[in-house]
Amino acid sequence: MLIADSNFLIPNSTLIVELVAFLVVLFFISKVVLPPLKKALDDRAGLIRSELAAADEAKADATAADEERRSALEEARQQAREIVAQANRTAEQALWAMGSLKLRWPVNALWRKRQAAWVRSSWTWLSASSAVK
Repeated sequence: MLIADSNFLIPNSTLIVELVAFLVVLFFISKVVLPPLKKALDDRAGLIRSELAAADEAKADATAADEERRSALEEARQQAREIVAQANRTAEQALWAMGSLKLRWPVNALWRKRQAAWVRSSWTWLSASSAVK
């Protein structure tokens, strides 16, 4: 008998009490602790899903706005090219309407005379101010 009492493979009452205590704690955890945790995790997953959807939507909006900006910029560049081309055509027509391109020479000569007079007056002013010192 002494050998049968000390055999650890045979369950005794301690094992049964421990098993019942474990099952009670497991039942308590599954009914009391896990539902709020599961609800919190589900809420967090829903929040993350909605934020990812909002981020995707914002990215799509940003891409659409970028495309709109690019098209508006290209349209403005095209309008600028048209305006410059129209101005060049108008300038050529105006020059030809004046008779010929000979009219440009007197205007340039007058401009050169005025520019030379301005340079001379500036030079005399600079030399006068440096002489004062």
